[in-house]
Amino acid sequence: MNDKDAATYEKDAAEERVDLRDEEIRRVTARLEEIQRDVAEKSLWERVKDIFKKYGVTLTAIFIAAGTTIGAVLGVLTRGLKATGKALGNGLKELGKKFASILPGLIGSIVSFLFKAAGQVVGFLAERTWLLILAVVAFLLEQFLKKQR
Repeated sequence: MNDKDAATYEKDAAEERVDLRDEEIRRVTARLEEIQRDVAEKSLWERVKDIFKKYGVTLTAIFIAAGTTIGAVLGVLTRGLKATGKALGNGLKELGKKFASILPGLIGSIVSFLFKAAGQVVGFLAERTWLLILAVVAFLLEQFLKKQR
């Protein structure tokens, strides 16, 4: 633009390019100021929602993913508790049999009965581990609500 030897059409083209760049800089600066205003005005929750909207993540997808994860963890926990409960119940029944053969008379019968009954109760709970899990969740929820008050 400042070259004395340049043709006028070259100077005009250079001036037009400078004007285009200046306009682009003004648009980018205005957009940056708008973004900064939005960030200053919006809460963290609103910004997170905007990010989710931008990338197509819905609340339903998050709940489905969380539910699937929780379901998988509970499935593994249930199988483990069931196996442990059955083994414990069988162990208590065996202890009852051994005590019946070792201890004399009425004492052996009572101890044997107690261990066999405990083995059946543990076996029952092992088959219904969802009751145990439900009880634990209810207990934890109650403790959480007490702390919130």
